[in-house]
Amino acid sequence: MADSPASSAAPVAGEERDPEGVPFLAFVALFTVFRFANHFLRAHPGTFKLPDWFYPFLYAVVLAVTLLLIVWRIRPWKTLHLPRSLSFRDQGDDRRDGPRRPSPDPAL
Repeated sequence: MADSPASSAAPVAGEERDPEGVPFLAFVALFTVFRFANHFLRAHPGTFKLPDWFYPFLYAVVLAVTLLLIVWRIRPWKTLHLPRSLSFRDQGDDRRDGPRRPSPDPAL
């Protein structure tokens, strides 16, 4: 059976790979969700000195930071370009060029 390009581990020309670190961050996010859910199923010993909210809060912080890092690594907006109609000059706003100067031609 011949290997097809779709089954090979190396990306094919024109195919984008996941940014580096995203698979690991996805694993961290899934592991943290599991730990968060499993926390409420475990028995806690009587010698446990931390408040009850500590570990759920810790898991929530780790999950939030992990999701922010995933979004930062993927950056879906990095190829986003504003349409020309939203630029300053097309709206008649010349703040970047300083004050508006009168045109030398009175017809303009």
